[in-house]
Amino acid sequence: MLLLQALLPYILYNGPKAGEDPTPLHLTVMGGTHVSKAPTLDYFTQVFVPTLKNLGYPEITVTERKKGWSTGPTIPGEVEVIIPSIPAGTTIPGFTMQEPGEIVGYDVSFIVPEDARRSFRETLAVWFEDRASGVEMNIVKDEDSGHNTRFYLLIVAKTKNGYRIARDWIWDRKKGEVHKVAHDMTRKVWGWVQEEIEHGGCVDHYLQDQLIIYQVLAEGESLVDAGALGEGSLHAQTVRWVGSEVADVKWETVLKEGEEVEGEAKATYRCKGVGLVSSTGEGWE
Repeated sequence: MLLLQALLPYILYNGPKAGEDPTPLHLTVMGGTHVSKAPTLDYFTQVFVPTLKNLGYPEITVTERKKGWSTGPTIPGEVEVIIPSIPAGTTIPGFTMQEPGEIVGYDVSFIVPEDARRSFRETLAVWFEDRASGVEMNIVKDEDSGHNTRFYLLIVAKTKNGYRIARDWIWDRKKGEVHKVAHDMTRKVWGWVQEEIEHGGCVDHYLQDQLIIYQVLAEGESLVDAGALGEGSLHAQTVRWVGSEVADVKWETVLKEGEEVEGEAKATYRCKGVGLVSSTGEGWE
């Protein structure tokens, strides 16, 4: 997924030139789909891809052929991706992500051993009934992981204004009684999601750093309100620095009056992107 994340901006902006057939790129990526220290395939498809579409980028189609896990037997995963390019000679306008609005629903995905699926369904139903009564909870994926060490849970909070705030967890502890694993994972991931929501922004801290390159490439000013996350993770800070060095993009700190966290005003970061024009080179070689 990190490989795909790195390739995507180049593919989106470097398609067929004007006058040529607008053929999407069909890409097969092999490796880890559910591994530590990388976005999972489910986060990519349920959070990142819909966000890009909402920002005006072409819709990306993702088809999972095989999962690749960091737990259990090491077997490379395989994902097929269809990526249309931005129309030749055009740019993506700058975008503003502000005012998330209240949470209006949750999407939940879990991939766990067959004997644990019922426990996860029951645990999640009770948990959301107790803590988010009146807010729709939709199970979008309930799958057998195929191995007794493979547990994965993703919770996506959907906001009134169309943003997605999410956290997930690949179980990295010894397997115990499946009901306890279900409870522990639900409690942990739910807690992380609530922390992200309490930051008051439109993105979680993983999505914040993934969108910075698109702020740099857009035409005009872009702003992503991450609430109390401020300048974000070291990843986010590094990507901004790279954008400044490579594209000479200047970042402006925007303080939100009247909103403070531990005595410090919330800050969000705005830049004027370079307005990269799609498909102006010689095309694919």
